[in-house]
Amino acid sequence: MPYLADPVNKTLIPIENDRFRVGRDHGNDLVLTRRTVSRNQAAIVRRRAVDGDRWVLVNLSQTNPCTIEDEIVVDERALIDGCALSLGGCAYQFLIAVREGKADTSRIENTPDYVRALRAEPMPADLVGNANDPLGVLGMLASSGRTGRLAFLAKDGGSNLAVWYDRGTIIAARTETTRDLEALFDLPMRAFSEFRFVDGPARARTLNEPTSAVLLDLARRSDEVQRRDRRTVSFDRGRSEG
Repeated sequence: MPYLADPVNKTLIPIENDRFRVGRDHGNDLVLTRRTVSRNQAAIVRRRAVDGDRWVLVNLSQTNPCTIEDEIVVDERALIDGCALSLGGCAYQFLIAVREGKADTSRIENTPDYVRALRAEPMPADLVGNANDPLGVLGMLASSGRTGRLAFLAKDGGSNLAVWYDRGTIIAARTETTRDLEALFDLPMRAFSEFRFVDGPARARTLNEPTSAVLLDLARRSDEVQRRDRRTVSFDRGRSEG
């Protein structure tokens, strides 16, 4: 099985089907929230042949480039083990990582603690609750002045979200594929089953936006999503009645 290696988070993302789609739209196999990524950015496709299968990168975006080793992919291009990719500005390394039935992770650092924490379910917690209103949970912990790690557990096999607080200030955020503002700003579009908060020592700050500004921006984005959903429902209802 091939993998995409994330050089920032030091994680391996398995490519588990013959057409692995990447983009900002939530129907993709790998969802990237960076603004430079198109809704449907690219696909990593297995080409089967008598002399052996090969993998290619197919560019699906007309506005945001894909590159292999800094060369722009116009239509599609073959992927070589270890080559560097840029998918709408997001950097990865393509690895043919199966060696004697095992994933060869020697080319990537050990999985960092926060990713292990995201994957660990259930995790011990000092606060546990429903996550239907994740923005409300973020605001509650900010106003209570807590220090520790908050985890939102995703529905339907999606990526969990971790947020770190220092005396009520949001200092870092991560999913398995994005970090900090990118991880937070995708929150209004996602569904979570529950939240778990663990009291603990403060960690290094990586998010410098004021917590109040982050919460206000998230509230604005959440309102935009709700208005768009209401317009969609209204349009569909009118079309069915017509």
